[in-house]
Amino acid sequence: MATTSSEKSKTSKGYFAFFDLDHTITSSVSGKELVLGAFKKGLMSRKDLISAIYLSLVYKMNLVNPTEAIDKMGSWVKGINVGTMENLCSEVFNEVLLPSVYPEAKNEIRLHSKRNASLIILSSSLYLICHSMADQVE
Repeated sequence: MATTSSEKSKTSKGYFAFFDLDHTITSSVSGKELVLGAFKKGLMSRKDLISAIYLSLVYKMNLVNPTEAIDKMGSWVKGINVGTMENLCSEVFNEVLLPSVYPEAKNEIRLHSKRNASLIILSSSLYLICHSMADQVE
């Protein structure tokens, strides 16, 4: 399966099959799981956690500009080194997201793969999460 940033496939495919990650391939929400994982590991303060919950609520109620909400939600990662974020993404993926993949989603992905489709995850989830999922579900 490809992610939106993958290189173009060298082989011709019959059609494209797009899949979202959160609540489509998995029963989880990757952003929420990353925030909870970060908080448990001490990478996020209690204040940042409360802020993320608040922003999530006002976003769901359409009371804030989505771009502004995403920018503010992501501010907690400032200063965290790349390796630490990669480890967090890997742990959250393996411990929470991969086990929450719907069997029906796996079946649908396999069906489209057998039909020669280009499989694409189109998601606002972090690249590391999408890339890991693309490697595992096909």
